[in-house]
Amino acid sequence: MKKILLLISVLFLFSSCSSKYTPPSSAMINVTNYKIGDVSLLKTGKACYSTFFGIPYEKSSSVIDAMRNGNISTIKMIDKEFTYAFVVNKYCTIVHGL
Repeated sequence: MKKILLLISVLFLFSSCSSKYTPPSSAMINVTNYKIGDVSLLKTGKACYSTFFGIPYEKSSSVIDAMRNGNISTIKMIDKEFTYAFVVNKYCTIVHGL
């Protein structure tokens, strides 16, 4: 019985390592204006999708939510950030713009 509980615990612990998340909204926006201008004027917005043991606790990594979080109306650059730790996975979309 102890071996079965140990096996189930280990499988549950590593289940978040096999998950993959691709936000559909990042493919919908095409940034064509690469002229940045004064970098000090750029605002930054960030939206993240995070899981703890495979259970999501931050549920949005869309470009639109990152724009809202940074109060951005014109996109200049889009960055992505990935963090994979032991039981915590985080995928963030970072938007820079005006």
